[in-house]
Amino acid sequence: MVLFDLDGTILNTIKDLWSSCNYALKQFGIENITLDQAKQYLGHGIKQLILKASNYDERHQEILECFKKHYFLHYNDFTSSYKGIEELLSYCLKQGYKLGVYTNKVEKIAVPLVLAHFKQFDFIYGETEQWPRKPDPTFILHLLENHHLDKKEVLYIGDSEVDYELAVNANIDCVCVSYGFREKKNLLKLTDRIVDSPLEILKYLE
Repeated sequence: MVLFDLDGTILNTIKDLWSSCNYALKQFGIENITLDQAKQYLGHGIKQLILKASNYDERHQEILECFKKHYFLHYNDFTSSYKGIEELLSYCLKQGYKLGVYTNKVEKIAVPLVLAHFKQFDFIYGETEQWPRKPDPTFILHLLENHHLDKKEVLYIGDSEVDYELAVNANIDCVCVSYGFREKKNLLKLTDRIVDSPLEILKYLE
């Protein structure tokens, strides 16, 4: 099984997230954040994004609700897949791998967003109230049990420390991508299993 993170791994979603974040901040008279700041604040879910972007403003819950309303209408305005992802997924399908997405993005957005760009995935799971978010390994372990898979039969691919920590916590293999929302120099502090493009992942599958 090959599992993928969503934001910064298979889809470049940053402009839509950044735009909605700044829209919400503006409504409350808070200074906008830069694109680079948005990248750094992402990974632990949108609540953490808003908390950090608003500098932990006491109105953060209201700002979050404003963000949600805007983003739910604009989550696919600028989003696009990374070059090479389609080819990587096609290779995986030919090899008979199960393909899945596991993200901290809210599931009711993650599912339609992924399906708007890809048809190859066997399942798409996002944040719900039922399971703790990454890097907690509870859901991954549940998923492996349901699919009768050994941990050695899984590769998780993501772009941040959250994804790496998830893999460590679940004791599964992980490859980090440097083309997403984290700089390579920061990823190198965690692992040397880093690729600069989707097609480089093939060497870990072959």
